[in-house]
Amino acid sequence: MNTILWVLQVILCIKFLSVAYSHGLQPNNSNMQQSIIKIGKNGLFLHKIISAIIFIVSIIIILPGILGMNNWITIYTALILAILIILSIIIHILSREKPLIVADIILLANAAFVVYGRWMLAPS
Repeated sequence: MNTILWVLQVILCIKFLSVAYSHGLQPNNSNMQQSIIKIGKNGLFLHKIISAIIFIVSIIIILPGILGMNNWITIYTALILAILIILSIIIHILSREKPLIVADIILLANAAFVVYGRWMLAPS
């Protein structure tokens, strides 16, 4: 079970590092600009802050495995990722984008399973 959880954590890390890069460092593409305008005057600032949080959390979710630390940090970071995914779905719907909600639901399920797995199935 521990191996499955680590694989899911690495998948979440890679996916959210790419999200942090695409949303934080490349907000100039046309779709992103339209979404920022729809969100309002604080849209760009919101993108930058959320991208920084996503970057930090996506690194921290695999940090316990690399450094040999307790996995309680993983539980909280996976929970933060799950909350960010829910907020992402809401923001994409409010900005009238066509998000890949199915992909978001799969990522949400992965994050929720990591929370449950690290808390109940394979605690350290």
